[in-house]
Amino acid sequence: MRRYILVLVVLVAVAFGQTSTAQQFDQLKIGQSAAEVHALIGTPQRVDGLIEYWNVASSSSVFQVQFNRNGNVAAFGIWRNVPSDKPRTEAAVEPAFIPAPLPESDEHEHARQEVNQCYVLLASATKRDIDLKERLQPYKDAYVAQGCDRTDMWRMKTSAIKQCAANLQARANLQLNAGDVAVEAHTRECAKLRILLDHTDDCLAVYKKTIDERAADITTRESELITACKALGMYPPK
Repeated sequence: MRRYILVLVVLVAVAFGQTSTAQQFDQLKIGQSAAEVHALIGTPQRVDGLIEYWNVASSSSVFQVQFNRNGNVAAFGIWRNVPSDKPRTEAAVEPAFIPAPLPESDEHEHARQEVNQCYVLLASATKRDIDLKERLQPYKDAYVAQGCDRTDMWRMKTSAIKQCAANLQARANLQLNAGDVAVEAHTRECAKLRILLDHTDDCLAVYKKTIDERAADITTRESELITACKALGMYPPK
């Protein structure tokens, strides 16, 4: 009976240690010894040289403490795990496609091909953006990120490690924003080309009807169409 009680006490103590880590982690200070750290937050779940890790319940993050060569705390923070050991599934983005109508004028075919080519570029940009976000997202909310872990952290102060993480986040954000900008630019270009495609036959028809007519013979409706087609750069048609 005493043995079972002892086992239960140990399990409760372990569970309490895991849940209290988050509450006690902010009590850590630079320069504390490993014994002082372990007294505050318990023994680590993993040790990698001078770095010790404590798992965070229901999270992909871990508490991390970096010791210097004298065995004292040099840095600490929360490290969001980067699943670099897991294969990434590349995004499958199929481009939109406009089939050829029958019959189709040469002008309409040219405009349609431009739209379809734009859709291909848009799909490619969208795929790159999705893949980029998947690769960089783990860094966005990192406190001590993987890129900073590779530095000689025992030679750095906590403020320097925070700045390292901030720089890493800034670079990730720049790349993420660049991906969004590229997708938006292709989206706008495709929308513009689609408008031209939708009006290609109308502008072609009014051009053929009015090109040889005298101004006095052109109707009000035809004059409005000519103005609209000129605004689109399609009078004469491309």
